[in-house]
Amino acid sequence: MKKGLWIAGAVVVLILGLFVWWITGNGSEGERVGTITKCSVKGKISKTHECEALVGGGGAVAAVSSNVWAFTVTDKDWEVLSVDLQASMDTGLPVKLFYIQPRVTNPFRTETGYYVIKTELRGAKPPGVQ
Repeated sequence: MKKGLWIAGAVVVLILGLFVWWITGNGSEGERVGTITKCSVKGKISKTHECEALVGGGGAVAAVSSNVWAFTVTDKDWEVLSVDLQASMDTGLPVKLFYIQPRVTNPFRTETGYYVIKTELRGAKPPGVQ
C-alpha cells in the first residue's frame, strides 16, 4: 500500500513538473528586421510598451507586400531597447529585432505574444545614438 502511494506521488510530481516546464518555456524565438512605426504604453494593471514594425520587402515591393508586426517590450527591457527603437522611428532606419514567443502568454501583460529582448539598429546611426 505504501509503495503504491509513493508511485502515485511520484507520478503527480512528474506531471506537475512537466506542466510548469511547459508553461514557463519559450515556444519559439527568432529575428525580424523592420522599421518602427509606433510605440505606446498600454495596460491598466501591468504596463507594457506595445510597438509595431513595418517588416517585409524593400523598395517598391514594400509598398505592395508590406507587413505590420506587433510586439511587446517589457518595462525592464525598455530603458535599453528604447534608444534603437526611437532612432528607427525618428530616422526610418531599419532595426533588427530579436524576440521570444512564450508557449503560453499572460493576457494581462501583452496583446501580441511576442517579446523583443534585443535590438540592433541597421545602417549609419544618427548623431547622439550609441
